[in-house]
Amino acid sequence: MLRIIIIGCGNIGFRHFQSILTIRENVEITLFDKIIKNYQIFLQEFDRRKIIRQKIEVKTIKSLNKLNYPIDFAIISTSSYGRPELIKKLFSKQVPKFLILEKFLFQEKRNYNYFATLFKKNNCLVYVNQWMSGEFKFLKKYLDVKKNIHMKISGRNWGLCCNSVHYIDLFKSFIRDKEIFITKNKLRNEIFESKRNGYFELYGNFSLSNIKGDKLTISCNRYEKNLNNISINIYIINEKKKIICKLVENKLLIKLIEGKKIRNKIYNFKYQSERTAYEIKKISSKKKSNLPSYSASIKDHLNVFDIFYYIFKQKNKLLLNKLPIT
Repeated sequence: MLRIIIIGCGNIGFRHFQSILTIRENVEITLFDKIIKNYQIFLQEFDRRKIIRQKIEVKTIKSLNKLNYPIDFAIISTSSYGRPELIKKLFSKQVPKFLILEKFLFQEKRNYNYFATLFKKNNCLVYVNQWMSGEFKFLKKYLDVKKNIHMKISGRNWGLCCNSVHYIDLFKSFIRDKEIFITKNKLRNEIFESKRNGYFELYGNFSLSNIKGDKLTISCNRYEKNLNNISINIYIINEKKKIICKLVENKLLIKLIEGKKIRNKIYNFKYQSERTAYEIKKISSKKKSNLPSYSASIKDHLNVFDIFYYIFKQKNKLLLNKLPIT
């Protein structure tokens, strides 16, 4: 039997849960959230899918102190606030074989190396839910990685602070020299409330490069009239080749340009509710994942941590010296 715990029963946790319910083998799912009423939608979804009840068991716990049985997989799908304490509490009760974390990983810089040491000490394989490099890896076949790659992310209202690491990870999957660093910082010296209560966002643009000349520019504008009006565009220039992509719901609209030749493609990518089960099966059987490892992901986070932190500190928006992004 595969034993899985989901810590954090909000929207993201629910998508993980929906996916896990598709696993066709014996699975025991433990749910933990500080708000007991959050379990209701999970249990309703489980009851709705009666066809799989003979193979999957779902239980809830009121405290991690009640976790007195071994765990194969832990998925921590909470916001960044309080995540360090949750991981420490989990590991004090049961060390999972595998752990999946959400980005933005931590609000304090010291936690990145602290948990790298903790995970290694406990022989726990950890992955971070930055899914783009795995989902869009097919784009690499259209590129000549021996030539410089210039990539730009643009759009509005897509959450620059919390989502930039997705695009950094995608960019690094295309290039050979993955040691990148900030080369330009034109973030606006203003802070805006995030859609998620208690968190904040930045707007503007910044660039990262490596010594080989590959470059990533990340830009996000604020559209005041409708903050739910989100647009995301990906531009890639690779010598004479251009790839122009637009994310629309779960579709990637792709235009491939090489000289006068233009091809249009549509790629339907997986929702989270389709992706988690696949990753769990791959990790448990092969100890490999399309998601980046923790050690790879912390480099993505630390690439941008300081430029975000600087603005929040200037504006006195740090919360007990913590970066309030999720």
